[in-house]
Amino acid sequence: MSNLADYTQHEYGEEKSSMTKVVDKDSAEMEQDLSPKKSYEAMRSSPRKKYPCNQRIGPMHGGLLPTTDEYFNVECNDISKGGISFYLKRPPGCEQFAVVLGQKPKITILAAKVVNTKEVKHDDQQMYLVGCQFIDRIQK
Repeated sequence: MSNLADYTQHEYGEEKSSMTKVVDKDSAEMEQDLSPKKSYEAMRSSPRKKYPCNQRIGPMHGGLLPTTDEYFNVECNDISKGGISFYLKRPPGCEQFAVVLGQKPKITILAAKVVNTKEVKHDDQQMYLVGCQFIDRIQK
């Protein structure tokens, strides 16, 4: 017999019960859970490109934009249509940043949520590589 539903129907001559359907569904979900996990690269909606330049970011708290004096420069690592990564000297103190891309007068400001943080060695310093996903464009 291939599964519990076939066994139930063969042994008892009954239609599949709702309990059997749940077992079938759970088996399929378990098989999916056991399948190899996708790498971060495979899950990205667009490929990342190296982006070794400085840009300005500011912490967003409660969805509020940072004040002008809250923005600071960061060294970027990479960028894609969907997100950006950059280096910080300490773990981020917020869940979202306003990210300023470009140079005046042609700048774009995007809201980005922190999706991962990893301690790394960069330029002989302990740093935090912060990966963010762009979530909205901020109108200025």
